[in-house]
Amino acid sequence: NGSKFLRYTFHDNYWNSNSRGFMIEEKKDWKLLVKATECCRDFVPIDDLITWMLLPNNVMLVEKDNVGLATYERNGVYNVHWYFHSARGREAITLAKKMCAEIFNNYGGETLIGIVKTRLKASRWACRKVGFKSYGKLIYDDGYENEILFATKEEFMKGLNNG
Repeated sequence: NGSKFLRYTFHDNYWNSNSRGFMIEEKKDWKLLVKATECCRDFVPIDDLITWMLLPNNVMLVEKDNVGLATYERNGVYNVHWYFHSARGREAITLAKKMCAEIFNNYGGETLIGIVKTRLKASRWACRKVGFKSYGKLIYDDGYENEILFATKEEFMKGLNNG
């Protein structure tokens, strides 16, 4: 629908675009990454962001002030997290679906992982609406219970699990 993504990776600086009509920009943008994650500084420390930026396969998708981070885990597997500031409700779900499709179609994603604190009920619900499927809960070292959700490319592209 004319949405544009900016893609930031941290190993090259050049312009590119793809056939889906998204504007893709590759560059380092430390300020944007820090600003997007301000809300979570207690569990996303600055040192972790520095490390994240240095890994060349990590992807940052941006539309306005809404940011999607895809942390490369291994070939075909990304751990994703969204920091949406202005997108809400259906708009946020649509944007998250577009970001997932971008990872699947243009970055070799086969499986996306979402880890969401169980106290964030709206975020967990949104993940299911996007197309993620729950595979249970676990407690991290920080003492918080988290739900583990997965989206596979095959299920996502067929529209399975959406909603």
